[in-house]
Amino acid sequence: LAFRDKRLNALIARGLDQNLGIAAAVERISEANAGMISAGATVLPAASGSVAGAQRGQGGGEPTSSITYAGNASWMLDLFGQYGNARKAAQANLDSAYFSVDTARLAFLSELTNAYIDLRYYQESLELTRSSLATRRETLQLTQTLLDSGAGSQLDVLQAQSALDAASLQVPSLELGFIRAVNRLATLTAQSSAGLEGDLQKGAPQPWPRFKVNAGVPADLIRQRPDIQAAERAVLAASANAGIAEAQMYPSLSLSGTVNLTQVAAGGTTGWSFGPTLNLPFLDGGRSRANHQAALSRVEQAHIA
Repeated sequence: LAFRDKRLNALIARGLDQNLGIAAAVERISEANAGMISAGATVLPAASGSVAGAQRGQGGGEPTSSITYAGNASWMLDLFGQYGNARKAAQANLDSAYFSVDTARLAFLSELTNAYIDLRYYQESLELTRSSLATRRETLQLTQTLLDSGAGSQLDVLQAQSALDAASLQVPSLELGFIRAVNRLATLTAQSSAGLEGDLQKGAPQPWPRFKVNAGVPADLIRQRPDIQAAERAVLAASANAGIAEAQMYPSLSLSGTVNLTQVAAGGTTGWSFGPTLNLPFLDGGRSRANHQAALSRVEQAHIA
């Protein structure tokens, strides 16, 4: 909008609708939202129910049947911050997904706007060059007329011809630049370059922004960049995942219970069990410690990035 160019605004609107990179980044937000829900669900008790089995037999001349229903519930206590770090990692991934959308959108807008400005530049340059060619042809004709009438010199004719040839050599490169800009715009907006070229051949002045940018000090400008903010969230997510890996090195305690109901023709029986379960991850061949070291390495990689 700052350029106040209706054609540029139309190209941007079409490109934003067609850009697959932005669409993929938006889908990553949906994935990160689901990750937030999943991380929040881990702190809640889990329960399930099932039909454990059904039997039918015959005893004493009468057929008998039985059905067993089972219900299970478990709750793992967060002793060392595993669930808390999981929520932090999920939140950081969600923030990073939002910033990734902004990064993809800004990169696309920059590429498309630059291509459009280049196209208008080549158009204006071609118009000026062709106007200059017409002027230099007239100059060549005048110097040739003066030479024929004896009032001019052969050197003047050669200089006029050289100026005309120099201007003529600029036309092919400008035309090539215009075609390249059209192809860039066609690719960015997912449409035919032939149809786009016909529409853009009408010409228009080269756009320029109608406002003054107040970016502030360089530190503020860096802080506003969505790619840097996304990288910061990646460091937070990696740190939280390292916390999860560290918590998995220590014992974990969970509470679980089971209720079984067996129904037969003569009545029913009920059984239940409940108690804590202590998991000691000491004899795992060093796997948990290696996972923790790998997580710490990913933190350093994210920090370097």
